[in-house]
Amino acid sequence: MRARKALEADFRCRIADGRLQLVGLSMKPVPAESLSAVPSVWADHVEFDWAKNAIKFGKDMLLIDVTVKPAASPPEALSATETKGVRSARLDGGRRRFPMAEMVVIARTRARDASNKGEAKALIAEFKRLYRGRKVPAYRTVVDHVSEIYELAAENACPLNP
Repeated sequence: MRARKALEADFRCRIADGRLQLVGLSMKPVPAESLSAVPSVWADHVEFDWAKNAIKFGKDMLLIDVTVKPAASPPEALSATETKGVRSARLDGGRRRFPMAEMVVIARTRARDASNKGEAKALIAEFKRLYRGRKVPAYRTVVDHVSEIYELAAENACPLNP
């Protein structure tokens, strides 16, 4: 039983950080005609039905014929139009860039807190959960960028570090 729990925890971690992707056919709330990908942010919340090859998300969502495949791109990856002009992870002076793309991905999945400080704490907590092993930006830096993060999330675009 402990080994199974450890394997499931590792599996969830690989889904959350974007190394694996779940794809299935939605049956609830509305039956779908084609397969759809399960968002990586659901990794900690889905209930696996290993015998039926299905997953549940709460009481209202059921996907069947679920398969696992290596993710084509990690969750922080953006389309070519969204990353136009993006520099590498380090700026010219060796300083790491602010992970704006990752923060925008997180912001698209949540409702904004009333205060920038509260929102910064929530964004940092989610960043730590989704991007394990990555350096977390400083709290003060995130507070300074909260408005910009949510503006970009609302626009559904992310022009980064021009």
